Amino acid sequence: MGNISQLANLLIQQTALSTQRDERMVAMMECLLSPGGVASTSSDHHPASSETPPKLNPASTPAPFLTSSASLRDFTAWKMKFDGYMLLTHVDKLPQKEQRAILLSLLDEDWDRVNRYALPNTEDTAVKEIVRVMEAHLRTQWNVFVDWLVATDISQLPAWPHDFDPSEEIRAAHSAKIQAYFPCVFGGEAILCTMTSNPMVIELTSDMKLYAVTTARPLPYCWRDDIKKQLDEFCVKDIFAPINYPTDWCHPMVLVSKKDAGIRMRVDLTKLNKYI
Repeated sequence: MGNISQLANLLIQQTALSTQRDERMVAMMECLLSPGGVASTSSDHHPASSETPPKLNPASTPAPFLTSSASLRDFTAWKMKFDGYMLLTHVDKLPQKEQRAILLSLLDEDWDRVNRYALPNTEDTAVKEIVRVMEAHLRTQWNVFVDWLVATDISQLPAWPHDFDPSEEIRAAHSAKIQAYFPCVFGGEAILCTMTSNPMVIELTSDMKLYAVTTARPLPYCWRDDIKKQLDEFCVKDIFAPINYPTDWCHPMVLVSKKDAGIRMRVDLTKLNKYI
């Protein structure tokens, strides 16, 4: 009998607790559904002074890294990711000196040199201003004839200051100006001809290093006949000259497919341009 009475008492207590819990739940629901109930409930149970905003662990947020090969479109996407990274990790609350250190850690070696020696940034420049100047600098590297990715190491081409592609009329006007400015290079039919001026000399820096490719590059089999035909035409026009001896400088040829299914031949002068 003693065990039965204890069990009965436990059931009565459990029923009373369940009733109290239900009454409290109903009261909380009425409070939440009533006008102004959310604010009063939050202030009663969670004082505003003790609330702290959630903070994301920086280690769980991938850091956006920027390379010098990024185009304007890539830079715009990187800038949005960088702003989100600053917001999520609360880096924007740090002093400007620490923010600049974080920004530099997300840039490759080429962008680091540009920030140090080519851009008008100081130790007091804000991070947002540095990013804006970087974007403005990148826009000046885009040319009406050659994409920035190709001319990144030349840095001697006139800039296209707009964020849209030039029309055919603008391209034709620029082409006419170049032909008129260099009459000894371009003939009347806008093709390269033999220059009549003095021999060209490329001045290199004292720390230059010789670079020569001595092995053949792989070539798609379907392009071989077309490439051979173009090389023969260049030799006939004295643009290229075949040699049978090693040279100190030998740069690789880069092949790019054109929209009309043709092939554009380029020479990668990256190693040479570093020492001009």
